Amino acid sequence: MKSIKVYKLGAALVFACLVITSCPSPFLQSYYIQQQNRSAGNEGESEQEDPGNGDTPIPSEEPLEPGKISMFSVILPDGKLSEPNNDTTVHDQLAGKLNVSDGFPFGTFETSKFGNWKFSSNFSASNVPEPKYSGTVTWESAPENKNPEREKYGGNESASAGGNSISSMTYYRYCGKNPFNLYTSETYDVYGEDGKPTGQKEALMKRFIFYRFTGKGGGVVGLDNYLVAVDTYTKLVFAFAKPIGFTTVFGNQVPTKWASVDTHSTGPGGKKYRFYQYDPAGYVSEDGAFHMSTAYKNNLASGNYDPAFTGKSPYVGYVGNASGENNGYVISGTLTVKAQYLKNVSVTDEKWAWGDHGNADGTDWPEFIYGIRSRSYEGTAVSQWDVLSSYRANEQKIMPNKAKHIKIGTELPLGGSKEYKFEGSKVARTLELDARIIEIDITKGSNDVITEYEEPIVYLKYDSFSQSWKPTGTNGPSPNGPVGYDKNFELAVGQTKNFVITLRAPEGEQMQLCYELSWSTSGGSSEKPVFGVRAQKNGDDAQYGFSGDNGVYTVEYRDTSDESAPEAKTVSFALNVFNLKPGIPLKAIYKADNADFPVNPVFKSGDTVLTEPVFTTEDSVIDVSLTLPSKVGFEQTGKIVFSFKDENAAYDMPNSPDKIEITVIRRAYKIIPAAQLSISNPSLKNISIWDLGGDGPKGGYKQAEFSYELKTRYNDKEWKIFSTNNGGKKSIAWEETGNLGGVSDYTVAKPHNGTHTVLFSAEIWEKDSTGSSDVIVKHEQPAVRLGYDPLTDSWKADVTLPAYFEDSAGKWEVKSVTMDELKRGEKKTLTIAISAYIWDLVNKSNTWLPSIKTAEWGDMELSFDVEWK
Repeated sequence: MKSIKVYKLGAALVFACLVITSCPSPFLQSYYIQQQNRSAGNEGESEQEDPGNGDTPIPSEEPLEPGKISMFSVILPDGKLSEPNNDTTVHDQLAGKLNVSDGFPFGTFETSKFGNWKFSSNFSASNVPEPKYSGTVTWESAPENKNPEREKYGGNESASAGGNSISSMTYYRYCGKNPFNLYTSETYDVYGEDGKPTGQKEALMKRFIFYRFTGKGGGVVGLDNYLVAVDTYTKLVFAFAKPIGFTTVFGNQVPTKWASVDTHSTGPGGKKYRFYQYDPAGYVSEDGAFHMSTAYKNNLASGNYDPAFTGKSPYVGYVGNASGENNGYVISGTLTVKAQYLKNVSVTDEKWAWGDHGNADGTDWPEFIYGIRSRSYEGTAVSQWDVLSSYRANEQKIMPNKAKHIKIGTELPLGGSKEYKFEGSKVARTLELDARIIEIDITKGSNDVITEYEEPIVYLKYDSFSQSWKPTGTNGPSPNGPVGYDKNFELAVGQTKNFVITLRAPEGEQMQLCYELSWSTSGGSSEKPVFGVRAQKNGDDAQYGFSGDNGVYTVEYRDTSDESAPEAKTVSFALNVFNLKPGIPLKAIYKADNADFPVNPVFKSGDTVLTEPVFTTEDSVIDVSLTLPSKVGFEQTGKIVFSFKDENAAYDMPNSPDKIEITVIRRAYKIIPAAQLSISNPSLKNISIWDLGGDGPKGGYKQAEFSYELKTRYNDKEWKIFSTNNGGKKSIAWEETGNLGGVSDYTVAKPHNGTHTVLFSAEIWEKDSTGSSDVIVKHEQPAVRLGYDPLTDSWKADVTLPAYFEDSAGKWEVKSVTMDELKRGEKKTLTIAISAYIWDLVNKSNTWLPSIKTAEWGDMELSFDVEWK
């Protein structure tokens, strides 16, 4: 019988190996990963790999250049999208990556549903995870080293895995925190549903929940697996971890160490990505089902733990550029950086210090040590620093007479240079500048630090469209505050320029550090120069937007008023061809493709109308105008295609787009009849707000009294109070509902015109005769929004959750806002669930002789009817 037992144990270990190695997470992008090594005393046996120093093993692509908006900013909770251009740019961009089978459009069920959703997973016969949500559960705090946010449930859960079982399972989750502690300090700007910045920032990882479990495989072998990450905003699923260490148990490889895919997986060309940049592994539907992709299941079944990357992730690229690639001109060249001079603008020497030689002749000649550095690189492979000029930079204890004297108003020539060579490739190019400059004094501890290495770093990046270098910012201030430089500085091809950085010294004094920069090019990777082409919007009409990249663009016109729709409209864009050779023109040939309207473009160079689009060094930008006829009720689409004819065989055509496709759309316009939005029958349900026993007017622990004021606001109009008891006391017993009365009506004359929003706000207090009233909710903290959608002629309710507030009066939270979509001719109920911290609650467990408690959370529901007719 011993041989049978050994066989069963071996089979169990084989099963354990398969399960453990089948649960990596294929999902990377530029924004989250660090990690944590768990001590032997923590639950689970598998170990995490430390990705190295720093919060970002995959460098962030932020901050984006001016005008660029992160996709994190416009993908909102509950699957909603923000459109900064007041068009459909974001929606169309996502629709170009994802379809219905990928989970787009995103599920619009509430993000808050994930708060207590019960997560579990079985495994297929191929040992592929089959996760699901079902019902609710209480997630308990289960902190671990470096991850105090971790939560868990279970201990006796079980799951199936092919013909085997997993027992004693505990599920863990990390809400808004990557288990590897990556990207913890990164944030992004939040945009509202109106397409405008809110002025707030949100942590990059806030939207993600990461799952893991421990258990016993076959009742014998301990398992500790990382599963998947769920994006609670989009409802997409990503992989985030993979096994990298194994041990042999009875001849079987069992994983013992896990790492992030960010640091241990690669995409095409060997490039590393963040987990959320890899293709989604699937998506979650409102019923809790996980719809995992075929590619994900096939990869895991075959033992491939690296996620796929094809650019399908919504977080690859930015608004208006789905790939995030630099689609500008590819050019080779040499950037030369020279340390030019160090100028003392106003730094003074130590006063009345015997032996400080800077004042020996009665002048003010402070002394300095310094190290001037630069480095430049392509992509994310940051190089080592190059020292351009240095004088005793590491000798801060030297006597002042051994340092360099720089009198106020004079310059110290530096010298020393470095050449950085670039070959033609479409990767980002970066130049970094920094310095250590210290004013030396004779008195111990009185040296003045002007600037330190990497405090700050000044960044310049290469703009491939203009073929020039431009400053893009710093990594922070110097020890004495922000540094200054010409933000409009631009180093073009063939130029040599001084780049001057103004440095702050203590007590408001200043110095200047000057670099001499030069940029020369070799014209590309071939003997014949390549040319570059780009298209861009050049009109001011906000009713049309422009998007696209890499030779494929879309101009979309959307009428926003019934006065606009019957009129013909003109859209315009510019074609820019650069790096042309003097005296050698390049001609553009155009044709219409399946157009619903006559395509008769008008070409201009400045104010001059051109008969045909011929580009020269003098006319490198040509404006193109198209007239769209008036049409109401349906959509019209046309495409104009430009190709380029190199009649002189002077240009290396393959390195530029062989054609430019511009799709022009005028969206259908529907006139919607006027209607009235009515808010009525407000009521307040007291679920568990208790009162002081002897309080009036009715008295009793379950008979609380409330003051209330309800108000609404339509668009930017004034707030309108429609229900109030003017600070009085309305008695509402526990588990009873009180009718508050009041109606708020708004007539919308032209629903199809502009944006229509109704905000609802409430202020409610639990009133006590002792003067210790408790706040239930305060005005506009939060405001509930009713938003109108002209495409469906309907209203939807929402609020930014979690909506927790706290001040000197108390603390409260709006837990949920629910209302079915309200269509024309319908009446729906809007319900707002509120929790408040009440200081006069009694012990509910003893109803015969309740004892006074200090405080406890209590619940209420505020509801009213909303009608659109």
